[in-house]
Amino acid sequence: MKIDGKRVRLSRVTADDLDFICGLETNTGIWLYEEQVESDKEKVRNKYLEQMNSTSQYDFCHN
Repeated sequence: MKIDGKRVRLSRVTADDLDFICGLETNTGIWLYEEQVESDKEKVRNKYLEQMNSTSQYDFCHN
């Protein structure tokens, strides 16, 4: 994702993004109103690695 002024450009997740994504997905301070937040960063990493290798997986929201 790239923020360019008032525009946001979405792009595919790459392996370089996984540390950032794992930090967001496991941060309970961000997901205050969620009933459950995954705490295992390795589990989140594996989920995204699997999705990155798929030709039909698109994740536009938090599951």
